[in-house]
Amino acid sequence: MKKMNKLFTLALALIMILSLAAPAFADSPDAQGEHNHVITIENHVAGYEYTAYQIFDGDVTSDGILSNLAWGNAIADPAALLAELAATSTFAGVNSVDALVLKLSSNSTMDNDMAKEFASIVADHVDETKGVASEWNTVKANTYTISDLEDGYYLVLNTSVPDGAEDYNATYTRYIMEVVRNVTVAHKGTYPEVTKKIQEGDKLVDVNSVGVGDLVPYVITGTVPTNLYDYSAYYYQFRDTLSEGLTYNGDIKVFVNDVDVTSYFTISVSEYSNVDGTTIYIGISDLLTLDDDQDPATEGVQMIEGMTAINANTDVVVTYSATVNQDAVITGPNPNTVDLIYSNDPNWEGTPPPPTPNPEIPVGITLPDTVETWLTKLTILKYDGQGKSLEGAEFQLDGTSTQFMLVTKDIFTEAATTEEGVTYYYKLADGKFSTTAPTEETASHYDADSIGKKYVRETVQTWEEETSAVKIKAFVGTDGYLTFSGLGEGTYTLTETVTPAGYNTIAPITFEIKFNKTEKQFHADDNSLIMVEDDNTLYAEIVNVAGNTLPSTGGVGTTMFYLFGSMMVVCAGVLLITKKRMAA
Repeated sequence: MKKMNKLFTLALALIMILSLAAPAFADSPDAQGEHNHVITIENHVAGYEYTAYQIFDGDVTSDGILSNLAWGNAIADPAALLAELAATSTFAGVNSVDALVLKLSSNSTMDNDMAKEFASIVADHVDETKGVASEWNTVKANTYTISDLEDGYYLVLNTSVPDGAEDYNATYTRYIMEVVRNVTVAHKGTYPEVTKKIQEGDKLVDVNSVGVGDLVPYVITGTVPTNLYDYSAYYYQFRDTLSEGLTYNGDIKVFVNDVDVTSYFTISVSEYSNVDGTTIYIGISDLLTLDDDQDPATEGVQMIEGMTAINANTDVVVTYSATVNQDAVITGPNPNTVDLIYSNDPNWEGTPPPPTPNPEIPVGITLPDTVETWLTKLTILKYDGQGKSLEGAEFQLDGTSTQFMLVTKDIFTEAATTEEGVTYYYKLADGKFSTTAPTEETASHYDADSIGKKYVRETVQTWEEETSAVKIKAFVGTDGYLTFSGLGEGTYTLTETVTPAGYNTIAPITFEIKFNKTEKQFHADDNSLIMVEDDNTLYAEIVNVAGNTLPSTGGVGTTMFYLFGSMMVVCAGVLLITKKRMAA
């Protein structure tokens, strides 16, 4: 019996070690006395509550080893506990403490799944009135203490977490630990995190600038907790928020371990009830079903090709795009925000529901992450140089705007081996591929260098940079102003296509709109005529001058010549008459 109890001591110690936050024993003697101990839990967030239940007690030897184990005072009904253990495949045949010790000590490495299952079953059989609750330690910062504990093995459960709109990332936890002296542990419940970025070529940014009608591609990345396999099921749902100026394009893809698992996620789109915009929910009831053992859609069928086991290094990646629409905010951010709703209680063992906006299971919510798209406008004042506004002029704004498109491509690679059930392709003379193999009669239609080769096809998605043309026409109003709104970064040319009568047409004006992502500020390069206003919009004053004209027939200049000539004729006549009279 003593040998078995010692083995059980080793087994439970290994359970303790396998918990994600292993206890660190204090070097100093117990503050409460020789056999009254304190568990200190390090957690800087106030509002948690932990409760310790003694599941085994025993005698402590002089060298600190717990022996002669028996049921602790917190086990409400040992017989019921043994019956539930015996009904499992892991603990089949266990009907006494001795049998339990033998089972737990049968594997010297103590499988973590066994430890998790044992702790889960024990948690359902403790007497809640025998638990010792924690207190927020006002002396030692960022810690909780559970005091006055006798020697034994304890199950420590996280019985409540902070609750409030300002509290994020709250998670439950549990431990099994040996207590023969003061013990310090860290809160082992970890939580996932989520980030959101805008795809710009090979860069991921938080802020960008594009025009109305352009695409904004997004990349969402979610992590998983380090204690993922403490859960029997793990609910996982992104909640994505698009502002009114962004229209979802319906092109969501989900990848886990670089494998497309979109078909296993539930995607729903709903309009806001109190705020203009759209929410997209992208979730799965149990992330643990996406492992390398079986297809979650068909029990017993191997998972999709390429999937590997999910672990602490796994990322869940979502890609999609939105189009900037006419409701986009000008000179202000058009935000897109995401957070992640996730299982946060490994002690809960129910069946998770399909992803819904408000799941009725214990969940936590990550801190939100937001990206922004900015737009601006160009306002023009048209006048004649004398302060008079000129209406009726028409201008055309031509330019190019860079955007990124999610493109689906087929990549064909030569097959190294030939297998049954695989679709093979053959390269045609025009570079395309066909599933029909060449024959002697059709060989001339195929690529000569590829005759005899077989290819396999892989479909991939990638973001590619694309330049789109911008062409907008607008008339100057009665006040002399016209505005081109919804502009993003790009190069533009402003051309006067209709000029008011009697005025000269201006030369085209070329300028470049740039956007400082750090300062969130627009500016115009290559043309000093374009100014940036305090409200982050662009402004220009354009002067049209009246046309220059040569004097026309019958004008004042010609009349002066006519009058002068007439006077000369009259004077000549007078002189002629005078000379004749003097001669007579």
